Amino acid sequence: MAYKERYESEEFKLFRSLNYRMVLPSKEKNIYLQLEKGYKGEVMFDQFSEGLDPKNSLY
Repeated sequence: MAYKERYESEEFKLFRSLNYRMVLPSKEKNIYLQLEKGYKGEVMFDQFSEGLDPKNSLY
């Protein structure tokens, strides 16, 4: 189980919705892609760290 539940930001949802409906200008397209990449990275990190035991920490 993840440490905390992960939610998509409202900004990411908005850009994704706009991206489906229209061709975004390059600046907005880059923002959308960065938000998407960041969210996917956070989800991947959550999945990776899910199996780690915090009691076995070095600190």
